[in-house]
Amino acid sequence: MNVLAPVRRDRVIADLPPCFRKEAALQTRPAFHPTVASACQEQRTGTVGFKISKIIVVGDLSVGKTCLINRFCKDTFDKNYKATIGVDFEMERFEVLGVPFSLQLWDTAGQERFKCIASTYYRGAQAIVIVFDVNDVASLEHTRQWLADALKENDPSNVILFLVGSKKDLSTPAQYSLMEKDALKVAQEMQAEYWAVSSLTGENVRDFFFRVAALTFESSVLAELERSHTRRIGDTGSAAMRATCTCRHPAKNPSAASEGTPPAPAMLTPMDQRGATLAGPEEPSLPLPSPPGPSPAQASLARVGRSTHVAPVAMQTQVLLAEGDALLS
Repeated sequence: MNVLAPVRRDRVIADLPPCFRKEAALQTRPAFHPTVASACQEQRTGTVGFKISKIIVVGDLSVGKTCLINRFCKDTFDKNYKATIGVDFEMERFEVLGVPFSLQLWDTAGQERFKCIASTYYRGAQAIVIVFDVNDVASLEHTRQWLADALKENDPSNVILFLVGSKKDLSTPAQYSLMEKDALKVAQEMQAEYWAVSSLTGENVRDFFFRVAALTFESSVLAELERSHTRRIGDTGSAAMRATCTCRHPAKNPSAASEGTPPAPAMLTPMDQRGATLAGPEEPSLPLPSPPGPSPAQASLARVGRSTHVAPVAMQTQVLLAEGDALLS
């Protein structure tokens, strides 16, 4: 039974969405990686379509993490602020290059008292989204610590990083221009991709999450292809090792003895060895005397029996009478 929701028509990704700023982008290619595109076309994506990729969203209190997720998933904006307690998550289904792909967006609490609870959900993330308020310089400075906490539970080489400035609608162009320069520097230090969004107006929200889904999908397919390639190399190596062992230890050839190969010495069992020890060295045997031949009466009676086919009982009687006659004479 399929428990995953069907893919909505507005969640189909056929081309790689562009980055927000080339100065701080994970990659600037205009299209998906050729290997990924070829694998999707040939349906060699393995289990990518059946897995759920985990995305964690971290940042200071009230920077707009929950509003960002709700704007994309529910297309709503709640002006009544409610702090997230612990964690919450939303599920989104995409279709990328014809392959179904699922994202699980984890909304974590920004309050210090919930930090220990939220950090337990960081593990196993494919992408980390660090959110800050473009109108609050301190929230940008705190992004480094949020990233460090998230990387404690994940391998830095296996996660994709995004630095997102929220509440862009509340900033004037001049103020935003100054903040963007600092944000681009921080993003370059983190090796993260930078985005600026507004959950109130929806500016760049859809493009941002489509970019997250596309890059996460591309990374997942490349990792799946690498694992399958490694398995094939392992199978080839095992076959070669078995062939090498066969060459070093060839099978027995029954015709080796007929080709002049000396036979192997017979092995004595422990019982045979004990018997040989008790018997001692072999001594030369003397010729045994020949058994005495039949008496004249027996020979005569044998000839009579063979010629006349006498019954066994009658033959025994005749043998006794013949021996008695021989003694009397």
